[in-house]
Amino acid sequence: MLMLSTAVGVISAVVGVYASYWLDVATGASIVLAASAQFVIAYGLASVRRLRSRRTPAS
Repeated sequence: MLMLSTAVGVISAVVGVYASYWLDVATGASIVLAASAQFVIAYGLASVRRLRSRRTPAS
C-alpha cells in the first residue's frame, strides 16, 4: 500500500505540474485537481465493482 500511495502522489504531482505549465494556472491547484480526479475515478470503479458483485448469483 505504501508503494501504491507513493505512486498516486507522484502521478498527481507530475500531471498537475504538466497541466499547470500548459494551461498557465496555479501549480498547487492543478495538483489538487489531478488527485481529485484520481479519487473520483477510483470511487467510480469501486461502485461499478460493488454493483457487479451484487448481481452475480451465489454459487
